[in-house]
Amino acid sequence: MDPSDDDKDLSPVMVSGCFSCFLKAPSRESEKAKEQQKIFQAGQDSLAREHEAKMADLKAKNDELLARKTEEIRRSLQQEKLKYEARKNKREEEEKRRQEEFLEERRLQDEKEEQKAAVHKLKMQEVDERMKLEQREHEKRLAEMRRKFDLLQEERQREWSRRQQQANEQLRQLLQLLVQRRWNQMIENRWANRLMFLSGLNRPVIREFRDLRNEFDRIMVAPQGHINFNLKSLALAADSVLSVVRNEINTMRNESEQLAECFRQSGALFVQDIQESVNEVVGKCTALHDLLEKFKVECATGTASRNSLDRLKEAESLLQNAVGKIPAIHSLKAKYQNQNWHYEDDVQSSVIITEIID
Repeated sequence: MDPSDDDKDLSPVMVSGCFSCFLKAPSRESEKAKEQQKIFQAGQDSLAREHEAKMADLKAKNDELLARKTEEIRRSLQQEKLKYEARKNKREEEEKRRQEEFLEERRLQDEKEEQKAAVHKLKMQEVDERMKLEQREHEKRLAEMRRKFDLLQEERQREWSRRQQQANEQLRQLLQLLVQRRWNQMIENRWANRLMFLSGLNRPVIREFRDLRNEFDRIMVAPQGHINFNLKSLALAADSVLSVVRNEINTMRNESEQLAECFRQSGALFVQDIQESVNEVVGKCTALHDLLEKFKVECATGTASRNSLDRLKEAESLLQNAVGKIPAIHSLKAKYQNQNWHYEDDVQSSVIITEIID
């Protein structure tokens, strides 16, 4: 057996005991102990060298493994980098292609929009020219309508003044006869004619208002772009209605004043009845007049509506009802049958009373 193997099995206690024996032994034993010590130390050194060799080998293997893993990781990262760059380049190429397609599509769209804008501009210029032409023609028509309307108004005013003078003269004569308490069939007929004259004053209003309604209905079914123009021309029709309404108001107010004077001088109650009905007509005429003024402004500004016309219809209907309440001669005679009418059927009146025909 190799002595070194025995040395490997010696414990530190045994070695320490041996050293103590060697110190006490003779010199030969001491030398033997030294020899064994050298052998032991040589074994320890051999073990240390083996351990170092194993550690060096293990370190070399670890370094090799680490280097291999590092290389694998580097290669993997390099491959991932290459793949990433490839994907990135592909995305950039696709994005570039899409951007180019988008720019091309946008360019084509812009060209189409420019073409549409040019066509639209040309059409709008044509529309503007047509609108200007229509505006000029419309203004000419309005001017001609205004000229004819002014002539008609002048003629109406002259006719109204003439008839008003006749009416005033007739009422003056009737008042004179009433104050004289004279009454016969001829005078009764004149009063009947007078009441018919008052009732007939509203006929021009009915006629003009009917024309206004028909014209408004015609305008409302026209194309939207022409409604405003036509509404402005409708303001003249509203003016025409206003003219006859003003004439009726003035005539009725004048009639009311003269009837009041007639009642004051004669005390005839039937005259008071006539005056009250005339005053009611004046009130309804005034209400219609105010609505017509507003409607005229709405027509001039192009804002007239069906609701505005409906309000006019209602006011005009109330006016007709008020005119219908003007009493007839037979209803007055029935109401005041006990009044002394002083019939003088066979006596000619010295007063000439002119009939007023509407």
